[in-house]
Amino acid sequence: MAEISETLIEDCVKLCTVLSSRVAVLSDSVNQMNENHGAFKSPTALGQSSKWLAALNLKMEAPFAIPVGVYADIGVTEKSEVMYNAGFSFRIWRDICEVYFPVVWSNDIKTAYEANGIEYGERIRFTLNLPAANPYKLLSDIKF
Repeated sequence: MAEISETLIEDCVKLCTVLSSRVAVLSDSVNQMNENHGAFKSPTALGQSSKWLAALNLKMEAPFAIPVGVYADIGVTEKSEVMYNAGFSFRIWRDICEVYFPVVWSNDIKTAYEANGIEYGERIRFTLNLPAANPYKLLSDIKF
């Protein structure tokens, strides 16, 4: 058991090192996101509201071992028409780190991208949930 935990901890350290170096290198083109305020994977203020917001977020992973999936977000606020975005997701570690690559978006989101000069590289988002990376819980979830 000690060998497994050392390997797991080493893998976590490697993953965090790789991610932090990637973020440092790509800090102008990759944005970490938090799945709140509608959980839109778009780097705009759209999809956020201080009054009301209704959103539906869908994510489906491939039915085979490849950690790739598709996602779609759709929502509306008191200030906007229906807005949406969708694309591909790449799971690095389930519930801990995922990267989102947008492919389609609504006109409102497109207008915000154009008005703010947001290039495609800046639209790529990722989540990093370090509290979920509890090594003791991860070890207890390993099936032998």
